[in-house]
Amino acid sequence: MTEDRRYTLAVIKNFVVHEKQNRFIGFIESRRDDLLDELFIDERNLNQETLIKVPSGKSASFVIDEMKKMGATDHVYLMSHHSDLDGKFTSLEDAIESVFGRHFGALLYCVNSGFGYYEDGETSRYILRAISKEQM
Repeated sequence: MTEDRRYTLAVIKNFVVHEKQNRFIGFIESRRDDLLDELFIDERNLNQETLIKVPSGKSASFVIDEMKKMGATDHVYLMSHHSDLDGKFTSLEDAIESVFGRHFGALLYCVNSGFGYYEDGETSRYILRAISKEQM
């Protein structure tokens, strides 16, 4: 299993609503664009219990600080409509700075910590905290 597949699967298991997980898993191999569309077009595809709303007016540094306080790891896998970022690994700070307020969908997965960050490309921003960590 490739790292890309492994971490995409971890994102789905940790943050996508149970009813949609099989559908999203089916997109992993050959329909990544569909997977990203589904993730970023409708935040209701995310498990609401995992979402921590980032208050409007807060900065990227606020998100970084909050995530570090919660225990997010610094090794981050990015999923994004922005092709230069999708499937890349970077630090938490670089990842947040790369996507915060840029108006394209992005989901960051902090490897092995059960935390992430979601931005839908419009105005919704959430810190993600897995209920039970499906780490892969």
